[in-house]
Amino acid sequence: PQQFTALAAATAISVVVAAATYGYFNRWSAGRVEGVTALPALTRQATSVAAIEIAQGDRKLTLQRVGDQWRIKERDGYPAQGERVRALLVTLQDAELIEQKTSIKDKLKLLELEDPTAKDAKSRLIRVLDGKGGVIGEVVIGKSRDNVFGASKGGTYVRRPAETQAWLARGEPKAPLEVRDWVQSSIFDLDQAKMQKITLEHAGEDPLVIEKAEGMDQKFKLAAMPEDKKLKQGVTIDQIAQGFSSMSLDDVRKLPAPPAGDGVSVLKLEAEGGLAVTFRLRREADQSWVSLS
Repeated sequence: PQQFTALAAATAISVVVAAATYGYFNRWSAGRVEGVTALPALTRQATSVAAIEIAQGDRKLTLQRVGDQWRIKERDGYPAQGERVRALLVTLQDAELIEQKTSIKDKLKLLELEDPTAKDAKSRLIRVLDGKGGVIGEVVIGKSRDNVFGASKGGTYVRRPAETQAWLARGEPKAPLEVRDWVQSSIFDLDQAKMQKITLEHAGEDPLVIEKAEGMDQKFKLAAMPEDKKLKQGVTIDQIAQGFSSMSLDDVRKLPAPPAGDGVSVLKLEAEGGLAVTFRLRREADQSWVSLS
C-alpha cells in the first residue's frame, strides 16, 4: 500500500506538471491575435512591385525585378534567388501590427528601431518600389522575438519611417545586406575522385604540379618531389586539392578582363571527361578574390 500510494502521488504530480507545461507552450493555440496590416498598399499593388531597397547606415542593397528574374543592382545585375525575394515580399504583405510599444524617440534604440541611416544603426529600412520608383510601402524593422505569438510564430518590432510609434508586428522579415544571403553562393563543386591534375603557378616560382596518386595512402602527390625534400609536418597534398573541389562566394563584382600581373596566382585543374578549369586568384587587403573559366 505504501508503494502504491507513493506511485499514485508521483503520477498525479507528473500529470499536473505536464498539463502546466503544455499550457505554457501552447497558450496561443486557442485563437489568432488580430492586428492591422502593416503595409496595406503592398497587398493591393503586389503585382506592381519592381524593386526592394534594404538600407542600414551607409550600406544599401537593391533587389530589382528584370523580366521574370530578380537581380542585385549594386552588383551589376548579378542574379538573386527569386524564392528568397518572394519569401520576403510575402512576409511583408502578411505582416500585421499587433501591439503598440513605445513612442518615445530616445527609447527606440532599445528595440533596435533607431534612425536606420545613422552610423552603427542596428535597424534596417525596407522600401518596396514600383516601376517608376514610387514607394508602395516602407517600414523600419528592429529586434525579433521568437515564439511571441505561439510555437514557431515569431514577431518583429517595427515602425513607420515618418513616425516614432513602435509596434510589435506578426512575422519576421528576413532582410540581410550580405550578398551571399540572396544569391546561389556555391560557384564550383567537383568530386575529388574526378580530379586528374592540378598545376599551381605563382609569379617568380616554378610551377607546382599535383597528380592523382595510385596505390598510396593519399589521393594526390607531387609530380616531382626532390629526393632531398619532404613535405612540412601537418601539410598534405590532398588539402590543396580539397581546397579547390568546392567554392562558395561571400561577394561578387563585375570582371572587366581576366586578371594578370605579379599579384595573381593561376591554378589549372584537369578532370575526367575533358573538364579544364582555370582559377585566377588574387588578394586585395583582407579579401581574397577568384575568377574562373
